[in-house]
Amino acid sequence: TASAASAASTSSGAASLGSTAYIGRDYTYGLVVRFQDACPERLQNRVEAVTLSTTVLALNRLFREAEHYGPIACLEGCLNWLSCFLLFALYPSRYTRARRRIESYIDAQNRDVYHPLGLHIGDVFRAGLMFVRLLSCLFCFYYYFCRLLGPHAIVLPFSCFFVCLFFGLP
Repeated sequence: TASAASAASTSSGAASLGSTAYIGRDYTYGLVVRFQDACPERLQNRVEAVTLSTTVLALNRLFREAEHYGPIACLEGCLNWLSCFLLFALYPSRYTRARRRIESYIDAQNRDVYHPLGLHIGDVFRAGLMFVRLLSCLFCFYYYFCRLLGPHAIVLPFSCFFVCLFFGLP
C-alpha cells in the first residue's frame, strides 16, 4: 500500500486510500527523516490543518533531534565500541531513547487529539519511516468514550460501540 500511496499522492503531498490517509516523506532536505506538513484532502473536514501541521512539525523536530550527531553521540559510540557493544545491554542508545520519545508523543497525540476525532496515527516505524498513516477508526471513539466512563467502562464494555453505531460515526 505504500507504493500505491506514493503513486496516488496529490500536489499537497498526501494521498488517501479507503479509510486511511497517508502523509508522505519530504525529500527536499535529502534523506533526512522529515514528513510533509500538508493536510490530506480527505481529512480537511475532520481535523484542522493547523492541528495536523503542528503534530507533523513536532514529529519532524523529534526526528531531527534523534538524528543529530554531536560530541555526546560520538562519545557514546566510542564507549560502545570499547565495551564490545555491551553498553547497549545496560543503557539504551540515543536513537532508542529518541524512538521511545517519538512513540510516546504519537501515543499522547492519539489519546488527547486524534482519538476524540475518530482518527488514529499509525506507527511510523512499522511503516519504515516512509509515511505517516492516519486511520479513520470507529474504535477510537470507543476508546475515547470508555476513557470518559472510567470504571463504568468495565460494566458496559460495548455501550460506546453502540453509541457510535447509533450516531453513524465512521
